Amino acid sequence: MEATSDRQTGEQAADWDRLWAEQDETTDDLDAERGSLRWRTQSRLVENRFGAFEGLEVIEVGAGRSTNALLYALHGARATVVDRSTVALEQSRRRFARHGLDVRAVEADLFELPADLRDRFDVSMSFGLCEHFLGHRRQQVVAAHLELVRPGGLAVLNVPNRLSPPYRAW
Repeated sequence: MEATSDRQTGEQAADWDRLWAEQDETTDDLDAERGSLRWRTQSRLVENRFGAFEGLEVIEVGAGRSTNALLYALHGARATVVDRSTVALEQSRRRFARHGLDVRAVEADLFELPADLRDRFDVSMSFGLCEHFLGHRRQQVVAAHLELVRPGGLAVLNVPNRLSPPYRAW
């Protein structure tokens, strides 16, 4: 898919396979993420809701290389990751394998999630996904997270602020 504008939605298309293929796969950002406010907040939310990570079923949507799903798995959760990019999913598989962990990697479009994923997870999450969509489609992104969690589950969406200095520098 070329990086052209979708006239109907006003969204920018992206070639995610190319983007992930260009990333240095040997760079591991786990330590940085583990020390971040984002991870500390998630840890607190999960521990307050469930008591621990052990045994939880979690899913990261638009997962990329699945940094947060991997952190959950390192704390005892069973992880599923969903992305449209086969390159990102393969990188995720290798990344989990390097840590001796299993991951279920599902190639799927966020707007057409497989039925067997619905109402199945304790935690659904995404980081840097929602801002790629506008209007009704952005609402569908949020709704998809809620469809994935079982009753009593937790949906975590992190949406970068494009005006934030760290985001602008990135």
